[in-house]
Amino acid sequence: MNDRLKLHSDLVSIMGAGNVYYQPPQNIRMSYPCCVYSLDRINDYSANNKAYFFINQYSVTLITKNPEDPAVDELLKMPYTSFDHHFVVDNLHHFEFVVKRKRNTSIE
Repeated sequence: MNDRLKLHSDLVSIMGAGNVYYQPPQNIRMSYPCCVYSLDRINDYSANNKAYFFINQYSVTLITKNPEDPAVDELLKMPYTSFDHHFVVDNLHHFEFVVKRKRNTSIE
């Protein structure tokens, strides 16, 4: 399973209801609470003019009406996850996280 699908599966298990969206289009109507995530950057690790492996960095946003949603703690339990910031829009709390996953790509 590639790293994005594994991340998606992990987020679905945390959210329970399955309200997980990968780069959703603007016309989609989301159900709350939910997680929205997207690929933020790809970091490469190189030596001797050769890339040895890549780390995908995802931006994951938990959107909820509950300012103390237990999903925040569950997201923080995922490996290589850090909390970035929080903001409120239209009475919805947005908790933003950075999640890093090593790509299943071997460079020859």
